[in-house]
Amino acid sequence: MDSRLHQADSTRLVRRDVLGVVCAAPNRALLLRREALALWAPPNALGLRKRSRTCGRTLARSRGEASMTIIAAIDPGLTGALSVLDDNGAVRLIADLPTMPTEGNGTIKREFDALAFYALMRGAVKADESAICVIEHAAPFGKSMLSAAALEATKAGVLAVLRIQKHDVRRVAPTTWKKFFGLSADKDASLTLARGMYGHLPELKRAKDHNRAESLLIARWAQRNLT
Repeated sequence: MDSRLHQADSTRLVRRDVLGVVCAAPNRALLLRREALALWAPPNALGLRKRSRTCGRTLARSRGEASMTIIAAIDPGLTGALSVLDDNGAVRLIADLPTMPTEGNGTIKREFDALAFYALMRGAVKADESAICVIEHAAPFGKSMLSAAALEATKAGVLAVLRIQKHDVRRVAPTTWKKFFGLSADKDASLTLARGMYGHLPELKRAKDHNRAESLLIARWAQRNLT
């Protein structure tokens, strides 16, 4: 009896996931190897639910468990973007942040359209669903006063809408999520990585779609670090 119990315990501890990494091993090198391999395919492509940072949680889908975590990520600014991933990691939405013409003859010709953003979010995340919403939080250093003011106004509008809709709002510094993917400030590298991970989505086909790509990568970072 003792030998059978010992064998059952060993089987539970030495369970391999689909990437061939031993989950029971607390070795950081193995965990980093697993993370690096997983970067190049979205969780839904591997049949995975979001994996927690601890090794004890594995394949929720294989257990028949239901996850309710949806991720929305915002790369703020007048040329910013929104990406939404469902609980299996599939892309629900990639879109530019909506803007509208400003009144008058000022230098800034467009401003954030909060009502259109409200509708965009409600279309992607239904009223009976909840989401973790992550917004990139970067200090406006190196920007002109007008650009910095426009960025801060956009972030304020985004945050107001997300809170009205009662979402769980988080902030992430650009250095944090970019370090996770091994990226620098090069936006072309972000676009290349997003295309490699999610295939050539039509929303990422243009060179100027780097902000869409970064919002998608922020969503992926949140899915792997906040859930």
